[in-house]
Amino acid sequence: MLVFVSDGPAHRQNRVSVCNSDHTETASRKGLRKKTRFMPQNVLLLTATIRPPAGVPMLVRTDPAQRIADYCQAVDFYCRIPVRYLSRIIFAENSEADLSPLKEIARKHGASDRIEFLSFNGLDHAPAFGRGYGEFKLLDYAVAHSRILQENPKLRIWKATGRYRILNLKQMIETAPSTFELYCDLRSRPMPWADLRIFACSINGYRTLLQSRYHEFREDILHASPESYLHPILEKLATEHSIVTRFRREPRINGIRGMDSKNYSRGANLIKYWIRASGRYF
Repeated sequence: MLVFVSDGPAHRQNRVSVCNSDHTETASRKGLRKKTRFMPQNVLLLTATIRPPAGVPMLVRTDPAQRIADYCQAVDFYCRIPVRYLSRIIFAENSEADLSPLKEIARKHGASDRIEFLSFNGLDHAPAFGRGYGEFKLLDYAVAHSRILQENPKLRIWKATGRYRILNLKQMIETAPSTFELYCDLRSRPMPWADLRIFACSINGYRTLLQSRYHEFREDILHASPESYLHPILEKLATEHSIVTRFRREPRINGIRGMDSKNYSRGANLIKYWIRASGRYF
């Protein structure tokens, strides 16, 4: 179990007595070690579709060459995050694409044993069902088939869209609540929506709250996004489960959006980040 030093108040300066069977000694609290809290072991679960089918709603970044380049950049970035923050990484892909370039990046970082690669045919449904349907179907597969998760049932999962680099992921991990079933961001502007680019959960929390929900995400029936659909559901579940509905840090995302090929870390999107980041209270 990994630990880090807390930011709690300084110890008072009064003296205390420490007794044992042999003697009594006095010590100043000033000299005592700062309190620490345990940081659970975290696994990053990256979702990926390298070869998306034609006709997926709201998806313009469809070139497999561009997408594999995005994923390579992300895997290279996450391999550099120390093990004390991310003990393991799972890269889950649902178009049965060649993952050799990604495995080579892991090898160059000496991280082949740290990263598990999963790939299967998870696109055996109509493209009109939408990206959320496919992604949560992929998540169900990963949770059910990942060797890492099966061997370590107490791991904390951080799910991230695989083409995005969460630049402040270390800070998000450090400031996360000590316990929860689901840690997510329910936003109210410009409309109520649940941020599905990144969230964290326990394995049991995923199974209880999100597993098998992809059947509900068919955009051809909802005529809405999974983000909008999930917002009121998670709000209600939060009254009965351990769900933290606001991040303590605004995710700083670097990557190209699939819906319009705009970069999250440039122009108006970067301004939005700084405005939102300044509104977080701790």
